[in-house]
Amino acid sequence: MEGTNFRWLAILAVSLTALVFASTAGADVAANANSAVSITSSLLNGSNALTATAGNTVSADASVTNMLDANAYVRIYVIADWDHGWSPNINKLKKLKDGDTWDLAGQFKVDTFTPPGIYRFRVIADTAGNPLLEADASILVL
Repeated sequence: MEGTNFRWLAILAVSLTALVFASTAGADVAANANSAVSITSSLLNGSNALTATAGNTVSADASVTNMLDANAYVRIYVIADWDHGWSPNINKLKKLKDGDTWDLAGQFKVDTFTPPGIYRFRVIADTAGNPLLEADASILVL
């Protein structure tokens, strides 16, 4: 009887820990905009958008769209905080025409050696005369 109670307590502790991580994980899709650009960032697992486990493939997408009526130079930063598989870390200056969009997409596979935790994917856009614009997506790996 005592061993059964211990198992139930262990299961409850793991479940509560996962719930706490999930509640702090943030958004799987994030967007932000100002008068110059619109940006998005997303981290999605096909079977469950907010969490991933070993064997899942997580898709990471980023985009920056020029909202001005002329050509604009946009400094684009893309930062991924995982270091296995496809892991972009980008710092580039792009010239975008009105309505042009710069896109980036890739995937990483969660394997048995992927440490559990919250993984983030950040897109930052810097345009002349505007504050830095950020969009942060995250996913919980169990």
